[in-house]
Amino acid sequence: METQHFLWHYDKGTGTVLSGHSVARKPGALSTAVILQGALTFQLTDGKVTGWNASGKGRMALAAGAAAALDGKSFVWTASPTGRRSYVIQLTYTA
Repeated sequence: METQHFLWHYDKGTGTVLSGHSVARKPGALSTAVILQGALTFQLTDGKVTGWNASGKGRMALAAGAAAALDGKSFVWTASPTGRRSYVIQLTYTA
């Protein structure tokens, strides 16, 4: 289970992350991440939002248990919608 919080600033169809963090838990593992940078672009059709894409950078601030190997690692992320009120985030570790 993962809990996320992002604070965005939106301006004319784009967004910039002001802050973000997440906590992920499962039996035997715990991790927290800090979002360092992010941008979001809305796709518009006839003036209405019909989709979006986002990407950015982050760092694993803490990882323990089965996730311990991720402690302190940096990552880039991308996100896109998968349906109404749902999305997928893909992380790629860089260090």
